[in-house]
Amino acid sequence: MSSSMQSGLDQYLADFVPCLHDILRNEKIHRNIKLPAFHALGDLSLNSGDSFNDTYLHDTLTILDMAAQMTTQPENHPSANMEADYAEFIRELRDEILVQYSTILISVSESAQARTKQSFQQHLGVICDFLAKSLDIYGTTDHNLLKQAAGLVMDLAQLFNDNAQLKTALMAPRIEGLLNALHGYSDQESKETATGAYESVARMCAATKA
Repeated sequence: MSSSMQSGLDQYLADFVPCLHDILRNEKIHRNIKLPAFHALGDLSLNSGDSFNDTYLHDTLTILDMAAQMTTQPENHPSANMEADYAEFIRELRDEILVQYSTILISVSESAQARTKQSFQQHLGVICDFLAKSLDIYGTTDHNLLKQAAGLVMDLAQLFNDNAQLKTALMAPRIEGLLNALHGYSDQESKETATGAYESVARMCAATKA
């Protein structure tokens, strides 16, 4: 809906966004409702830009961060004792979080306001920790995780190429392993995403050395 309304959407943000935040904060609401709520927030950020980000970016990223940290808690690691539908939800939530970090990052990259980039930058530590722990938990055999994570790595390296903390995180062996594993898949999309991420990280390293 938001992509079709474009500029006319801004006037409705105060109606939509707090409700979506409440859905995601409320533990009593069924978990299947939360995935579309995350998707809607990313869509709103992408299509409303600064109108969304000026007021709702920080709270939205904080909610994403909390969900990301939840997915990597020990009790949510895959195990024989975990119910199949809950294990699938955790995987779907993990993937949705990766997608929405990337979607919001596009919105942030299109903003001319320095404070928008600075606001996102405050969350880099949690995002890098989420990437690292997800790769440690699931390894390099989950193709969807590899694609989403590599895409996020590429976008982060492009937008924050002067951030020393991020450079250290993206130079870790697990990230190299992620990109090598993704490049090993036969489909062209995987190879192109891995190559793009390689090149973005390499340019980031060159920029910080200059």
